[in-house]
Amino acid sequence: MNFKLMIFTIIGTIFLSAAPIKPYIFIGESGESVERTKSKIIQAVFFSDESFEIIGEYNPENNPEKLVLILTNPTLQKIITNSNDNAAYLGGMHLAITAKGEMTYVSCQNPEYWAIAFLQDDYNKHESAIIKFKNELLGLMPSMSMRIDMEYGSYSDLTSEEIKNYKYKRKMPGFSDTVKIGEFKNFKEAVGVIESNLASSSVCKQVFTNKTEGKNVQVFGIGLSGNNGESSFFKIFDTGDKRATSFLPYEIIVIENNVFMLNGRYRFALGFPDQSKKIFSKTKSVQKNIEADLRTLMIK
Repeated sequence: MNFKLMIFTIIGTIFLSAAPIKPYIFIGESGESVERTKSKIIQAVFFSDESFEIIGEYNPENNPEKLVLILTNPTLQKIITNSNDNAAYLGGMHLAITAKGEMTYVSCQNPEYWAIAFLQDDYNKHESAIIKFKNELLGLMPSMSMRIDMEYGSYSDLTSEEIKNYKYKRKMPGFSDTVKIGEFKNFKEAVGVIESNLASSSVCKQVFTNKTEGKNVQVFGIGLSGNNGESSFFKIFDTGDKRATSFLPYEIIVIENNVFMLNGRYRFALGFPDQSKKIFSKTKSVQKNIEADLRTLMIK
């Protein structure tokens, strides 16, 4: 290879790897009500060339002005199947419809951002597929009165390496500091107990579930009403002009006979990396309440 070309290639690779990535994508303003926007998205899913499927939906805080749809398609499922077990956290991409005054905003998790965090060392081999899925997801969206497709959720320019190793502060929890909340005889028992408890729970609601093909790994997306779980989230963290409704629901994953959740002090910091020290200090009590609620699903 020509020496100058090699240098430019190396510089270009470094530049691309350092490109900032933000947690969410503000897709646009629909110009319709929440229900009408939902109907248009469902119709788009039905006619999708990429075989999208809605595997869950719910209204956080039972608020009809906040709606989260959980979407997946074969591109995303293939990534999850061919990655490490923790890829199950990507089992469904969160798409949010949020009313604000006379406006109805559509937003979603940024697939790149959350894939980097959850796939860890496996991200590089799936990067092109993640970008493909991101384009498929944005391409799925129906016509809107205002289309933007703008990443948001962080004033800091986090690179892929910074997202992969993210901690709010050096001694705070990171991705590897997962919390084990349950242990069972085997995978079947673990899933059965969780499903049974979800059916009768007054504080936890199953939003979606997705089993990784060919593995004893399954994710559950959980709506939380106990101990002001979702109320605390909106009051403390989701206070920006562009709402981060798509942060929810919270996930737990079953891997063989064990059940895990991400440490809340990591997950809330990852979703809101610009939060002040004063706000971050409140994640400890929120984490404690969420963990207590999720542990009720482990009772045999």
